[in-house]
Amino acid sequence: MRDDNIVCTVVLTHNRKVLLCECLTGCINQTRTPDHILIVDNNSSDGTQDKLTESGFISSLSSEKDTGYFTCQHQISTKQGEACTVHYVRIPTDTGSAGGYYEGIRRACSLPCNWIWIMDDDAEPDSNCLKSLLVANATMDAGCLLSTVKTGDRKSIQLEHRGFHNDRKFTTFCALDEEAYGSTSPVEVTTFSWIGVLLRRDVAIRAGLPLREYFMFCEDLEYSMRVTSITKTYLVTNSVMYHKSPRRIGYATRHFLGVTYSMVPISGLASHFYVKRNLVDVERRHNRSSWIFALKIIARYLFNVICIVLFESRCICRLIVVTTAFRDGISRHFDNDTPSRLLNK
Repeated sequence: MRDDNIVCTVVLTHNRKVLLCECLTGCINQTRTPDHILIVDNNSSDGTQDKLTESGFISSLSSEKDTGYFTCQHQISTKQGEACTVHYVRIPTDTGSAGGYYEGIRRACSLPCNWIWIMDDDAEPDSNCLKSLLVANATMDAGCLLSTVKTGDRKSIQLEHRGFHNDRKFTTFCALDEEAYGSTSPVEVTTFSWIGVLLRRDVAIRAGLPLREYFMFCEDLEYSMRVTSITKTYLVTNSVMYHKSPRRIGYATRHFLGVTYSMVPISGLASHFYVKRNLVDVERRHNRSSWIFALKIIARYLFNVICIVLFESRCICRLIVVTTAFRDGISRHFDNDTPSRLLNK
């Protein structure tokens, strides 16, 4: 039997049509299925639209007059025999994860729902995932609930998705200890990724939308800190989401002054730029002391410069990328073509 909640699932996708269909199948096979599923397609070029049509998730598209986006609304039946409305939005350019979740949450807030269930296309919810979140909420009336994120092989927990903001420490956040996942009671946290987030619609409206100018990386961290400043946020340990993308590979590490330094390959420098720039802006927005903010940013920059000189090859290229990222973060200059210009010189 349905409870009184109305849930809209938001799934962001880009060129992962097989994983997307597995994610959507996991959603409609829930023991408590969502009422709406909103798919935001970030200009996929791998035949995502055709795959969704073949799989029965969407039908023919029409063009929105105001935005130029292609959309459709299609009714499907879930495993429980209940109706679910699938909303598909195709953005004509790749706006990154930040732009995609901006659009997804914005549209979800306009739908007749009171909960927004957020995930990426490489996630697949366990069959009791949504039900466990809603059951937990019935006992505590929270504004944001999170699932445990496990690897795609279902063997281990990915700790980096849940944690706490470090206002006065060198790093911006720290991951929740693995021991906490053994708790049978909800565990309060202050930071989260987009994988497996159940957000009350009124909280989303109060928090505003993700910062689409970030393009990618850290927009989930920044948004989570806005949410947790408004409402308590809890990890529900028996609600499980499987994250199928592997952890980053090719990142050797070094330790310097007690801090771990990740050696980013040249191929990853563009992403590295976005991370460094956006983390500076996150600190600026959420650090309570301007002095601590300044000291942290100076210390981080010097740490990066020293580690590049000590451990890396192609030092000049790396120093230019990192210096520009810190400069742009401090000045809030969000030109997302900067990495390609720097690396193609």
